[in-house]
Amino acid sequence: MAGLKVKRVHYRSSITFEKSGLHGEVHGTAVVSGDSFTSDLTWTFAAQHCSGTMQMRGATANGGTAVIGELEYFDASSSDDKRTKPGTFAVWKGERRVTRIER
Repeated sequence: MAGLKVKRVHYRSSITFEKSGLHGEVHGTAVVSGDSFTSDLTWTFAAQHCSGTMQMRGATANGGTAVIGELEYFDASSSDDKRTKPGTFAVWKGERRVTRIER
């Protein structure tokens, strides 16, 4: 693949959100390389004395209309379970129609 150049871009961001009286903050970094990315995040719900970390790895899909990937998170406030937990995620760009067939 002569002439192919992959651009690496580093991002640092912070998000603050409020929902139903719940205040949360997320801080992190991401590296985008070609059509994939990795991110390292920390999150906090201060009033609930809850915090943790999350790592996400993903890539574009469906002709660039979605980003899908895997994540691992650690909930430092969970007194019962101190394991890193896996998961998946999908984010779509623009309008998305979801239909359901009634039984």
